[in-house]
Amino acid sequence: MSVKSIDEALSELDQTWREVEPATGSSGQLPDGTYKAEIVDVNVGYAKLSGRLQFNWQFKIVEPAEYAGQYIFKHSGLATPDNLRFAKADFATVGITLDKLSDLVDREADFLGRGVELRLKTNGEFQNVYIQRLLWTPDGAPVNEHNTDDSDLPF
Repeated sequence: MSVKSIDEALSELDQTWREVEPATGSSGQLPDGTYKAEIVDVNVGYAKLSGRLQFNWQFKIVEPAEYAGQYIFKHSGLATPDNLRFAKADFATVGITLDKLSDLVDREADFLGRGVELRLKTNGEFQNVYIQRLLWTPDGAPVNEHNTDDSDLPF
């Protein structure tokens, strides 16, 4: 089987290219706001451009319904003490505590299936992703912000 060159493959699409209209209605960026999402993938790696060590998050939107199924990506730097402070706070927000950062790769699966509330906020040309709170655990159990169990109250 012979493989076409890139030039040949693109040339075959020239007519279709001339005939199609550009897609409209989406810049590829979600509007600023609050989203309910599930953590569907995480990994530790190096940033392609800067080479910095980072924790990569992938969230799948559940609500609002009009954006359900779309993805939000977050990259938490792990290179400086300031980066680590923010990453540690994000991990705690989703219910993950680590004794050592070197345990992170072995604990990646523990992040998956957790539901979170995210806030997107545009700052100049970048859109920041903030993990606001944990909504549900991997087993689907909802997380209450306030403990409503009164079985240990003395009255």
